[in-house]
Amino acid sequence: MKTTKRLNGCEKEAADSNHRGKNIGQLLLQHVEEYYRSKNCHWIVLLSNL
Repeated sequence: MKTTKRLNGCEKEAADSNHRGKNIGQLLLQHVEEYYRSKNCHWIVLLSNL
């Protein structure tokens, strides 16, 4: 049985500095997780230079 896992990416996602501290980043990541889960994606990689 062959298993193929999909890998998708999401780049440059950030909350505007005027709106930080309002959990927007958390909500954004929740949406990203739900979206890629619905596309049968098995991995989400988050890269940050912070």
